[in-house]
Amino acid sequence: MKDNDAKRLSRLTAILIQLQSKRLTTSTGLSEKFGVSVRTIYRDIKALEQAGVPVVTEDGKGYSL
Repeated sequence: MKDNDAKRLSRLTAILIQLQSKRLTTSTGLSEKFGVSVRTIYRDIKALEQAGVPVVTEDGKGYSL
């Protein structure tokens, strides 16, 4: 596994844990926490959705499960 793949897998897992533990999480908050761009967080959320994770997007507010 490439280093970038391992980092992304670790970040996806951490995002999933954060979504489970908080009622609402913003893409800006996640990007600051993980040191990546907001666009990267959008891609990560999409990857979680494609993997079958029921992420709820509240426009202008954030994400939850």
